[in-house]
Amino acid sequence: MNSETPIFIALPQTSLLQLQGPDTNKFLQGQVTNDVNGCTPQTWQHNAHCTPKGRMVANFDTVRVDGETLLIRLPKDTQAPLQASLGKYIVFSKTKLADISDQYSCIGVQGKGSEDWLKQHLGLSFSAEQTVIQNSHGIFLKLNDDRVECWLLAETELPSPFADVSVSDDTSLWQLEDIQSGRGWVRESTVEEFLPQLLNLQAPTIDGVNFKKGCYTGQEIVARMHYKGKLKRHMYLLASNSSQEIAPGVDVYSGDKIRDGEKQSVGNVVNAVISEGRTYLLAVITQEAFEAGNLSLERDPSGSEDDLEPLPQPYSVE
Repeated sequence: MNSETPIFIALPQTSLLQLQGPDTNKFLQGQVTNDVNGCTPQTWQHNAHCTPKGRMVANFDTVRVDGETLLIRLPKDTQAPLQASLGKYIVFSKTKLADISDQYSCIGVQGKGSEDWLKQHLGLSFSAEQTVIQNSHGIFLKLNDDRVECWLLAETELPSPFADVSVSDDTSLWQLEDIQSGRGWVRESTVEEFLPQLLNLQAPTIDGVNFKKGCYTGQEIVARMHYKGKLKRHMYLLASNSSQEIAPGVDVYSGDKIRDGEKQSVGNVVNAVISEGRTYLLAVITQEAFEAGNLSLERDPSGSEDDLEPLPQPYSVE
């Protein structure tokens, strides 16, 4: 990759939901893990919506358009579960939840030079205080120094610089960076499986849980784990030399955990992606198992296995 020219990646696997109405802020504040009051039109925020038992239905990025409008960006396969769950609580609120995915075209700009390219060609200037820029072309989120997510309005012509670049449809390039940076996502097969802390949402790098905000659905369980519990599992970065697909939710095994002569599961895969003959994945496992390092995946009923290599973690978890 050229050190000054980013790559452009279409992101059709994402969905956008809109909450709009006078009760929008009050409603979402009572349904998500983060403090929605801290989400401004200049800063995006990571969030999760949980069941009353504290299990995540979905996690997502949140952007405020104005005082009555919030947008939610999430994986497409968790859109329906999230809409259904929020729909149970929204009935008596003066806010409406709608799928507006067809109103935007999502493109990821990734690699060294991403910010410089957007500044040079579109005049976008991000800062520590401004990680979201909204203009007539759409909404732009700076995820980190080398990644910007662009939600371009479908009803307007693409900004001419975007019309002149080659946009890749290889979404694995974007997923790989998510995984290597430790951003895990609930997927359809793992809905209601994980507490927010298991996907490291409490880590400062992710900043997806506010333990000082008021009540929200599932808050009692999430807070109890934080203040009184001992979290034995976290999400860790691993790799395999195999290039076969790994589905979210697949069991991770440890050779150190044997019962009745068989390996015992020590956790589950969160997300995985194949890149250059290797598979990179995030998995929720015990710290003990990660540090022991004798980890594997069972691929099929015949019992064939893939060994997993623990990798340096992208951030620390409190």
